[in-house]
Amino acid sequence: MNQDTLQTAMLGKQRNQIFQYLKAIAIVMVIDDHMSTRIGILSSIFPYNSFYMAMLVFISGYFYKKRGVAVNIGKKVKGLLIPYLGWAIAGIVVAYILKNLGIVNWHRSVRDSSFLWNLLAIEPPPIVGAMWFAIMLLWVSILYNLIRAIPIWRSEHRSDYALLALSILVGMLSLKLCMAGYCSNRWYLPFLRAAFYFPFFHMGVMFRRYWEKYIQNVRTLYLCGICVLINVILLCEYGESVNFYSTSGMASFQSFWLPFVTSVTGTLFWYKLAQFVSTRVGSVGVIDFIADNTFCIMASHLLFINIPNFFVYFRKLGGSERYPDFDMELFRNSPWVRYSPNTRLAGFFCGLICSLLLAWLLEILKRKFTEIMKRSQQKAEMR
Repeated sequence: MNQDTLQTAMLGKQRNQIFQYLKAIAIVMVIDDHMSTRIGILSSIFPYNSFYMAMLVFISGYFYKKRGVAVNIGKKVKGLLIPYLGWAIAGIVVAYILKNLGIVNWHRSVRDSSFLWNLLAIEPPPIVGAMWFAIMLLWVSILYNLIRAIPIWRSEHRSDYALLALSILVGMLSLKLCMAGYCSNRWYLPFLRAAFYFPFFHMGVMFRRYWEKYIQNVRTLYLCGICVLINVILLCEYGESVNFYSTSGMASFQSFWLPFVTSVTGTLFWYKLAQFVSTRVGSVGVIDFIADNTFCIMASHLLFINIPNFFVYFRKLGGSERYPDFDMELFRNSPWVRYSPNTRLAGFFCGLICSLLLAWLLEILKRKFTEIMKRSQQKAEMR
């Protein structure tokens, strides 16, 4: 979700077709999870919240490029922070308009003393709340680059494995602290969150350097079967504890080690399926378009999945008694309302289709703007 590591990589000159499928699967899971898993792609064996956020970080790490610290920070500011702030501002404007029209109150005052810290370290305004992932990924990727600039971590192979072991230990410690309640402190939360996700970013780097060539040669049936077996055993033994819901707040962990196991099994399973499909089907336009626009989908889908809720909301305002259990007050104050199974199912398709339409429109506008700028430059050169 990063227009540098997630989007630049997605739009690279030579696409990695396996990861095109993997990214498309991941962003569909994001929307479906926010609609209480109405589609549920194999979620009974691989629950989304047991792996998919870690998988998204893994994907970003896979496309990591070694750069100088200053160059890397500049790339992150241009490719991730600026787009993130652009979407955050758009969210603030939309929420402000909705509030002043008397429709819903999803607006959060920018005058709040904690607004800037929340925006740059924790999460954006609620209407684009899913973009917490982008700001987390920004700091994880910058931290990773800073650590790799330290002489002891510059060399590869041995230092890679040492960093992996150390980062997993630190990640487990962060989960222990979260389970003890430290995540409720907004000053600690960004650091605890970065410590948890850092190992998965590094796993993505190591996967590309060392492991992918071996994983690709393992039979899909064998590796997927092993992942299924492990997850079934864990689900039977630990049940809902395999899930770590809403890692934006890091408050729902029930184990300090399970998230690392289920994140690996879930990611490996879907990687092998993506490899299997990509080698037999190849490039598919719709899949590529979804994969190429994960940033836009992540930023905008929360507004669009609420279209069915708005429909119910306005019907109730008009005096309809058809939806007696719809909580009007809750919806007025939060875009995270999940109503009936039917509206959640409709919300999934609204979120996916409308986000893609928006991405298509923005692509057209970007192309037009580029053409206008080129013409202006050509005219200036001719004078």
